[in-house]
Amino acid sequence: MGNQRHEETMLYGIKNCDSVKKAIAFFDSHQVPFTFIDLKSTALPASLLADWLRQAPDQLINRRSTTYRSIKADWAAALLHAEGEAVNNSADNAADNTADNVADNAAIIDLIQANPTVLKRPIITQGNRVVAVGFSAVEYKQRFLVPS
Repeated sequence: MGNQRHEETMLYGIKNCDSVKKAIAFFDSHQVPFTFIDLKSTALPASLLADWLRQAPDQLINRRSTTYRSIKADWAAALLHAEGEAVNNSADNAADNTADNVADNAAIIDLIQANPTVLKRPIITQGNRVVAVGFSAVEYKQRFLVPS
């Protein structure tokens, strides 16, 4: 078995997170090559976070985390700003969507950069695509293993 994609698989997470440990164990046991990026020691570029937010805006943020609860007021203010921008721009751009507004919102990006543990983990990418957020053995088998 092995990785079914030719693009490099990147696993973003925190070493002591149970879901990240499960993902690493899955990849190791199935000989799926990957590169681990520790969110606590690696600053993520704003452009990368914006791209992720465009692809998976509802999946990326762990709203049950202690970190999220501690920044909830700042997060709400940043979202209100993003929604206000969408309303102000909607007459000019009928195709405007919430994901782009959130992704383009510097305050939200700044909050994530300052508090990377607000991200749901692990985040798995291949090339420039987010292919999985969180851990699910069933989903990982379907996505990362070549059928026998």
